[in-house]
Amino acid sequence: MEPTTPQRGTTPSHDLDVRNDADYQARRAELDAIAAGFHPGRPIEPIGYHEAEQALWNDLCATLRTLHGHLAHPEIRHYARELGTGVDGLPPLAAVSAKLAADSSFRIEPVVGPPKPRALLTALSEGRLLVSLRLRHPTQLSEPDESDLVHALLGQGPALLHPELGDLYRRFGVAARNADRRGLLAIRRVFSCVLEHGAVEFDGTPRAIGATLLTSPGELRRFGSEPRTMPIDCEVMAELPCETTRSRDRWFVARDLESLRRDVEAWLARR
Repeated sequence: MEPTTPQRGTTPSHDLDVRNDADYQARRAELDAIAAGFHPGRPIEPIGYHEAEQALWNDLCATLRTLHGHLAHPEIRHYARELGTGVDGLPPLAAVSAKLAADSSFRIEPVVGPPKPRALLTALSEGRLLVSLRLRHPTQLSEPDESDLVHALLGQGPALLHPELGDLYRRFGVAARNADRRGLLAIRRVFSCVLEHGAVEFDGTPRAIGATLLTSPGELRRFGSEPRTMPIDCEVMAELPCETTRSRDRWFVARDLESLRRDVEAWLARR
């Protein structure tokens, strides 16, 4: 099988919408300024999200709850309920961080803009989830966005509470910490295929576990309607393009969570 993964992404017109939306860009700058004032070790101050931002969050949560009901892995749904983020109203980040710290030893740290890949992964090795405070643009609600609050709270958060998946996040971080440039690229690619766009079988059917897949209604619908899948193979995944702003139309699927953990851990140990 040719190791390529065709991808779909936001259109140029949508990208232009974001760049030319002065109000959205100004709001991003405001949220970045709030993140810049965060001091590690101190509580995250309440953030006054606007009414339109709350409405966007509520609409996206409602859409994702419906899709997750039949497309997300049951264990992900369980930990999403435990975290309590998939409800109306943006949850206080301090409360979400406290829940993560108590149950998984991870904590949230606001950052300015999308973090660099090595910084993002290395932070995971230290139990820190670097989170941008911004929300995606209204024209891009259905497409992947690995650097917005929806991705962090509805995708990564529940996975970090899961004992096996949370451990994988941390192990990716440890492997990335000392990797050279080429090694880091391979680690990023496998991380993307597994923890951003990956799936695991449940009752013989692929179910989403990846944070980007779980928070992209467009990709999740394609996953449910035209599931072109391949078995988890870290050597193959390590050679694939590493696109962080595009959705997939093929997905790697593990037989179960235990075999996923075992196979990925063995690959990381060889890095």
